[in-house]
Amino acid sequence: MPRMTPEEKLAALKAEKEAKREKFDKQLDQISNQIKSTQAKLAEKERKIDTRRKIIAGAVALEHAEKNAEWGKDFLALLSKAITRQDDRELLGLPPLASPPD
Repeated sequence: MPRMTPEEKLAALKAEKEAKREKFDKQLDQISNQIKSTQAKLAEKERKIDTRRKIIAGAVALEHAEKNAEWGKDFLALLSKAITRQDDRELLGLPPLASPPD
């Protein structure tokens, strides 16, 4: 096999460098996508945990409100003050909010 000239060797090394750069860029993109996917899964898991926590706490609060009339009255007042969406108010049996004057 004939020996390469310095120019040929330089061209070959540059080509090898570019090929490795493309390979590593592809691997880096794959790892970045795996990171994003894993972060999305973790965020979804946290949302599910938060939703479950709220459901359990709400169930306990509603049950306590049924058993303790005074606390239930305070809880209902708190809900009435905090909940502004009409469909949420209807779901909880709260009266509609007074419409602002025109």
